[in-house]
Amino acid sequence: MDVHNTLVNNALLRWANEDQKRRYLPRLAKDTVGSFAISEAESGSDAFALATVAVDQGGHFVLNGRKLWITSAAESGLFLLFANAKPEAGYRGITAFLIERDFHGFQVGRKEDKLGIRASSTCELLLDDCRVVAHSRSRISASVKLGCCHPASQLLFHGPCDFALRSLPLLHPLHLSRSRSLRGNLPGPRTAHPESLRQLRQTSLSPNRRK
Repeated sequence: MDVHNTLVNNALLRWANEDQKRRYLPRLAKDTVGSFAISEAESGSDAFALATVAVDQGGHFVLNGRKLWITSAAESGLFLLFANAKPEAGYRGITAFLIERDFHGFQVGRKEDKLGIRASSTCELLLDDCRVVAHSRSRISASVKLGCCHPASQLLFHGPCDFALRSLPLLHPLHLSRSRSLRGNLPGPRTAHPESLRQLRQTSLSPNRRK
């Protein structure tokens, strides 16, 4: 849900027009999962070296390309997908499109067989002359203003920060448990789970104190 809330919903709240907000935010709050689609085979560390292109056909865009490692793709009904509408402009031509799962020419491809984090799927996305109507184009576009990066990078920076902030309430009791264990005192039952306390005592006490 971190991708759904921090990346997709956050992007719509910050940059979508009013029609897009009315169309998609109620669905995302109720029964639709959202995915953030930017990664490609040749744009891992350089997320803006996108090969997926969007050609303006007047009232609609035609998208072609392939996305990889997209979180929750098998479950999602809406994809915030990045493509380059002006390849000659480099990363400045990149913009975002709201792709619904049933759009013509769009397909969720192979699901990765992951070692961990198996509760959510990770899949490829295939776009073969995917037709996207004009209202689905987001206002997220490249902007170099006051030295800032592309707005998509702002969302990517928010993800780890948001995850870290939400983890703080979990870290404090564990830190307290460890400090008490080092003093040889068992913490109270409200401080942490008993199994966590056992593991903390095994790993945090020095060999001399364990004897």
